[in-house]
Amino acid sequence: MVDRTMPVERDLLTTTAQLFGVVFLLVGILGFIPGITSDAPGEFAGDGSEAELLGIFNVSILHNIVHLLFGIVGLALARTWDGARTFLIGGGVVYLVLWVVGLIGGADWVPVNSADNWLHFVLGVVMVAAGYVLGREPSRSTVAT
Repeated sequence: MVDRTMPVERDLLTTTAQLFGVVFLLVGILGFIPGITSDAPGEFAGDGSEAELLGIFNVSILHNIVHLLFGIVGLALARTWDGARTFLIGGGVVYLVLWVVGLIGGADWVPVNSADNWLHFVLGVVMVAAGYVLGREPSRSTVAT
């Protein structure tokens, strides 16, 4: 029988992946809220959307849905060590690809601006680094919750 009074041990890798999942979920939700997002929710898709999250980052309805789905996938994968590592490294690579696509101007289906491009770069680097650094040994660092 499982003692439910004992804290659940969770490693830093899965906690980090969960944190990213929650943040992506929140960003997806905030993209639909007028006042937090100007001209919310914006166009459905395409670079013609004038909606801006926090007045800085271009978003659209599709962009917000992708953030929501990315967050859900992150939370689902963060339930296991392997899944968390896959989400951080794979998601980081996706964001680095989005950064490159944004720089060369091939992202007509999603609204992006310079702030989006550099956020994608930072997210990509941080997620990949977290996946590799925290994913080296699953038993090294644990956090009681």
